[in-house]
Amino acid sequence: TLEAVESLSALRAPNGHVFWARGAAYRNLGNLNAAQAELLEAVEKEPGLMEAWLELARVRRAKGDAPGRAAAAKKAVELAPANHPDLEEAKRLSEEK
Repeated sequence: TLEAVESLSALRAPNGHVFWARGAAYRNLGNLNAAQAELLEAVEKEPGLMEAWLELARVRRAKGDAPGRAAAAKKAVELAPANHPDLEEAKRLSEEK
């Protein structure tokens, strides 16, 4: 939940994982603008965080931003190890029309 993520944030300076978790929580709550802002912060702080790029692709898809969705998903595919459980979803999001 967002409350749990906020509690973690208070314990130390937020890193990319904290911003990613907040972004995912905001997406689950339907606040896509806040989700996108948090996820952009996540990928700025930790550009190699595949999960944040994938979550950003999900948010951009929900917002109807096809070019943004594809770009974020392609980055997730590029970063994902071959056995990552979300790799197929990232590929699908990168190729959607």
